[in-house]
Amino acid sequence: MYSSYTSTVREKTVQFVVGDGPLASAARLIRDRELTAQEKDVVLANYYNDIYHLFLNKLVEFHAMPSADKEAEEKLRSLLDELVKIKHLFG
Repeated sequence: MYSSYTSTVREKTVQFVVGDGPLASAARLIRDRELTAQEKDVVLANYYNDIYHLFLNKLVEFHAMPSADKEAEEKLRSLLDELVKIKHLFG
């Protein structure tokens, strides 16, 4: 299954794709640039905060819906999965 979601966070467009999504893009940014461990943590923390706030906004929208929407459910699951992946990277 393939799901794509685009939203604006901090004046940047974040495209969320299940599979090889923004986490992979953040990982490439970290890998391709010579960043210190502290800079890597800052990049991950900023990314985590963006996805977390996006998740909370979508959760509020989902809660306000009169009935469950499959697409909204899938977006919430995908965002939560992304948060868990990022959390594991903090070690």
